[in-house]
Amino acid sequence: MITPDNQIASSAGSRSWVHADLSQPEMDIIDSIRSSPKSLLLVPPKYSGLELFIPDIPYDGVHIGLFSSGTTGEPRCMWVLREKLLFNAKITARQLGMHSGHRILILASPWHIAGISWALMAIQEGITFHIHTPYETLVPDFVARLSGDSLSHLFTTPFLFRHLAKHDDWSTDEIVCGGSSLKLEDRPLFYRHTRFVTSAYGQTEAGGIISAFRSDTSCWDKPGCVGSPADNVRIRCNGTPDQPGPIYIHSPSAVCEGWLDTGDYGYKDEHDMLYITHRKKDPVNNAIEK
Repeated sequence: MITPDNQIASSAGSRSWVHADLSQPEMDIIDSIRSSPKSLLLVPPKYSGLELFIPDIPYDGVHIGLFSSGTTGEPRCMWVLREKLLFNAKITARQLGMHSGHRILILASPWHIAGISWALMAIQEGITFHIHTPYETLVPDFVARLSGDSLSHLFTTPFLFRHLAKHDDWSTDEIVCGGSSLKLEDRPLFYRHTRFVTSAYGQTEAGGIISAFRSDTSCWDKPGCVGSPADNVRIRCNGTPDQPGPIYIHSPSAVCEGWLDTGDYGYKDEHDMLYITHRKKDPVNNAIEK
C-alpha cells in the first residue's frame, strides 16, 4: 500500500520519498516538483484507491515518481531523476522552437509526463503560461480562455482537443499535442482553429519527448508517422512497413542508461522519420492509437 500523505517512506536505505498532495493548484504541484528536497511520488487521482507497488529509488538524487498510463496493463510506477526531467524540458524547447516571446496555455495534468515537461520547459525558457488539468467539465472555461486571451500556443492532448474542436469560437497560432497519438480523422479539425500543429511522441520512461513533427512537413499526411528524433535522442529500429520491429531509444533523460525498449513497434523511412504501427500485445491493426 502507498504511504499516507505527509508521511515519509523508507526506500533503499537512507533514500526516502514523500507523497505529493495533488489536490493543490496545478502550479503548486509543478513548484513542488521543482523544489522538493526529497523525492516526490505523484499518484494520479484515478489510481488513489488502488494498491500500488512503489519500487525503491534506484540511486541518489531527487527523483519524481511517475506512473505509466496503464493502457496496456497495470499502472506502473517509475522514478525519474529530476535533473533528467529538467534536461528533457530543454530538449523539448529546442525541438518545438519555443522561446520567451511565446504565451501558452497548457491543458494537461501536472502529474503526467507531458504536463510536467511542458510546464518545466515554459519556466526554463521564461515563457508566460498557465496550466490546467484537462477535465471535460471545464471545456467551456477553456474555450472562453482561448477565445479571450492572445495565446501563441495551446499544448494539450488529442482527447481534450476533440472536445475543444466542437466549439468554433477560438483560435491560436499553433497547437502542440502529446500524451497520445493523433488519429487521421483529427487532422482536418485543426485547421478551423490554428495555422500549425505539432504532434509530439514521448514516454514517461524516456523522461519526456522522443520525437515530433509539424503539420507543414510530409509526415503530417503519413499514417503512423511520429517524426524525427529530438536533439540528443537516438532511435534504433530495424523494422519495415511489412514487418515492424521493436523501437529502442537512447536518451540522456531516459530512466535507464543505454538503450531503452519503448514497447512500441514500427520502422524508419529513408529520411529517418519514425513510424509506429502498434505496441507489444496490441493487435497490429490498432496502429498508432495507444
